Amino acid sequence: MSKGLRITDHAVLRYLERVARVDVEAARAEIARKVAFAEAHEGATSVLSAGFTYSIRGGAITTVYKTHAPNPRTGGHRK
Repeated sequence: MSKGLRITDHAVLRYLERVARVDVEAARAEIARKVAFAEAHEGATSVLSAGFTYSIRGGAITTVYKTHAPNPRTGGHRK
């Protein structure tokens, strides 16, 4: 990876969408289907689905990670 230039998340997303031809809106719709259960449970902070945890903060899904996987930043296990 280049040492001088930082690659933003926006650039990665556009690369996936425009170069790799990943259907980002289809991925968004799939996530929405998996977390729809949380809409009926006000105050939910996450949804577990098929071995993955979908974190909820401020009314938005903020990240997705493999359930019980070590935290990549600290090496410790997630809650």
